Amino acid sequence: QSSGYTFEFKLSYKFLKLSDARIRYGNATQRSYRGKLSTGSYCDRLLEGCSRRPCRIQSPNYPGIYPRNVSCHYRVRERNVPAGKHALIAVRQANFHYKEHLPKFDNSDRVLRIWDQCNMMQDYVEILDGWGPTATTLAHLCSGETVPEIISSGPELLVKFHTSPFGNPFHPLPLSYLPGFELEIE
Repeated sequence: QSSGYTFEFKLSYKFLKLSDARIRYGNATQRSYRGKLSTGSYCDRLLEGCSRRPCRIQSPNYPGIYPRNVSCHYRVRERNVPAGKHALIAVRQANFHYKEHLPKFDNSDRVLRIWDQCNMMQDYVEILDGWGPTATTLAHLCSGETVPEIISSGPELLVKFHTSPFGNPFHPLPLSYLPGFELEIE
């Protein structure tokens, strides 16, 4: 039964060579290690040996739109600690070089929100000092642009990323803004 309206859908896409996908994988001379995907998981990853290679934690589909209603656990561990040394893991915001090419918009309301400023029904990143049941929360972050440097007290760190089942993944408008994050591990 026709209502008199027509619907048209156009899609364009482009395949990139792996060497051209620099934002996601790094460049040809310095590839970013994104960790080993855990078996049976959509996005849980284990990152080891980040003292010897550049490591990055990325939201799913980075630098594009990440899916709703997912929880990702990024476990970071440094196993090879020289005798007499103490391993610490630093997490910091990666370079914003790709944002230079995005359309400009008013981001004055995109301030970093922490701890009780975050609503548990919204997307958030939680960073824990260690992995096990005794791990303490170092930061609970939501919204905003820049993540401050966060340092563990030992050789293990856990980054949890949780996305809400509700809401528009494009926050704030305009729709051309690509959410997601990339964190550098050292």
